[in-house]
Amino acid sequence: MDLTNATQEQISAYKDDWRHNGFMVAVGSNMDVKGKDWCRHKLARWSWSMEAFADEGHHKFLFEHEKSANTFAKEFNSKVQKLEA
Repeated sequence: MDLTNATQEQISAYKDDWRHNGFMVAVGSNMDVKGKDWCRHKLARWSWSMEAFADEGHHKFLFEHEKSANTFAKEFNSKVQKLEA
């Protein structure tokens, strides 16, 4: 899906549709800027999200697609977890 010209509200609604069935990668709290930069340069803005300090000392990066999560996890030496609603 291409949401290039979508409003922020449309993008938020789209993310809400996949967020609970997507893929999660946890990274250390010192990796937030690097992680966001990686996502911004490599992924569409509607296909990822970040939850800051979701767990003690960690940020959660959420991905719509497993391939994106796997590539990110490899880059940041982390693991992918499948989310299920």
